Amino acid sequence: MSFNEYMNLELKLGALKLVRDVLGVKSGESVLIYGDTTNDLRVMEATAEAAYSLGGVPVIIRYETRPRPGLEPPKPLAAALCAADVIIEYATSYILYTKAFWDAVNRANVRYIILTGMDVDMMVRCVSRVDYVKMVQLGERLVELTKNASKFQVTSPAGTDLHVAVDKEMIRLSGNIITKPSSQWATLGGQASFAPVWGSANGTVVFDGCIWPPDEVNVLREPVRLEVKDSRIVKIEGGVQAAMFERWLRSLDDPHMFDLVHISYGFNPGVKNISGRILEDERVFGGVEMGIGSYRGRPAKGHTDGVMLNPSVWLDGKQIENEGKYVEPKLAELSHQLGM
Repeated sequence: MSFNEYMNLELKLGALKLVRDVLGVKSGESVLIYGDTTNDLRVMEATAEAAYSLGGVPVIIRYETRPRPGLEPPKPLAAALCAADVIIEYATSYILYTKAFWDAVNRANVRYIILTGMDVDMMVRCVSRVDYVKMVQLGERLVELTKNASKFQVTSPAGTDLHVAVDKEMIRLSGNIITKPSSQWATLGGQASFAPVWGSANGTVVFDGCIWPPDEVNVLREPVRLEVKDSRIVKIEGGVQAAMFERWLRSLDDPHMFDLVHISYGFNPGVKNISGRILEDERVFGGVEMGIGSYRGRPAKGHTDGVMLNPSVWLDGKQIENEGKYVEPKLAELSHQLGM
């Protein structure tokens, strides 16, 4: 079997589910698919073929890989973002929260999905073979529970013990279905996020799955321990990777790169292990991911994400997850239906 035939049918099914069921591409809509030189071109081409089969007008843009995420894209791409009806990002050095991103999503009737670094294997596991509707229902339940709570606590066997107040205005199902013609953006299914009330995050965070960026850290061989006071990282401990992470944060010369800005639940049943690709790693089923640096309304020179494994979560003192397994009745039922 040649490389181009590997999982060819499964890839095409995932691309069709993406453009039809998640994005609702309609006849005559312009569909912009963009990525950088680290991306899997087969995924981009399969997505274009699927959009074309639905009557869409697909255009692919590919450009050099930027040194890190969060940098403004090339001017031709920035212009194209403001002209498309549906936008699909595959770029590994994603442009989330840049001016070009906000210029695109603040227009009327645009749907924008961020699938940074997706390859054939990820498409098959995380889209083709997933009951997307059930997965979204699980996310909707997590959003509902979080909106009805004021306090969030997470612990983990590695040593995490963090308490935050929930900002009820900053809760969203980031991995949502966005088929309606209105200004919407989403990421790969299997993630729901919220921001802590600024200044309320206190305790210890231990990442034992991955941290990315920077590239030189990524999959963790040893835990990285962060002490958080009033939503800012005040101390980083661990081994070589912890030192590399702290050095990278300081290299950006921005105190806001030490801000803990969001917390996310991961629940894509296609993600059972850490792979080194952040798009799926932050959706590892039952994991908790935390974002540091730039975020909606909180500018910084960059953004990074860390993942903790096997967490336990309480909302207003009621436990909804125990060491990576959802125990709240509806969450547990949906997990079972998803084969987890």
